[in-house]
Amino acid sequence: MRYIKRFVSYLFIFLMPVSISTTSVDSAKTRVQIFGDFGQYALIARGCESIQRKKAIPFKEINIGLQHRFNDHVQAGISVESIGDLKETVHVDEHYNESYTYPSRHYFLVHPTFAFTFGWLSFGGAFSYMSDEIGNGYGFHRGVPGGFLQFGPRLLQFRAQFFYDVPFYLNGLMSAGLNSTLFENFDLFLGLNQGPYDRYGTLFKLAYHFKSGIGIHANVRVGASEGINETAFGMGLSFPLH
Repeated sequence: MRYIKRFVSYLFIFLMPVSISTTSVDSAKTRVQIFGDFGQYALIARGCESIQRKKAIPFKEINIGLQHRFNDHVQAGISVESIGDLKETVHVDEHYNESYTYPSRHYFLVHPTFAFTFGWLSFGGAFSYMSDEIGNGYGFHRGVPGGFLQFGPRLLQFRAQFFYDVPFYLNGLMSAGLNSTLFENFDLFLGLNQGPYDRYGTLFKLAYHFKSGIGIHANVRVGASEGINETAFGMGLSFPLH
């Protein structure tokens, strides 16, 4: 319950100025998006034949981004994100008995992106710079390239991404699934994602766009690993600029 209260408080603080400054611009090419979320992932240490230890790691994120569409085919954006979670540290004493602590960690990332759209095909790239190292499956880095690929008709599109969709933890560092924009005001996505989660989980994304240009976004991630829930929930707001 305390995580829900914190999330609502953070969301209110960030969205209050948006509600004041939003204007109705149907044809705006530049948009601002603010997103907040909370959840947890499982930290699992596995041995050759058994699980040595496991722990639920809570996290929370705030992401603020700006996106500009140059024309029907090209768009670019940049976002800044604050992530708070816990990370494992190991201390080995003189008798080789290991002890583990999980101190708080807060870090920031800057995430520029670009994307191209040509009929049924969309693709793009990104590069993320973090103030602390993050794992991408091939080691730990401060700078990580990313991208996405999406193809198909509006009725049903396949989308896969790696270090592209934000917020990072909520969307997973990688995901793949089906996207639909069949309904004029709705965007839907249903798929699987992983990282920082220990196991793949189900990711559902819903966006509703008002005629004024304001959009409401909601993401839900459901999963589990070794008896630990790996769930997350987030909400966001996007709006056009003059």
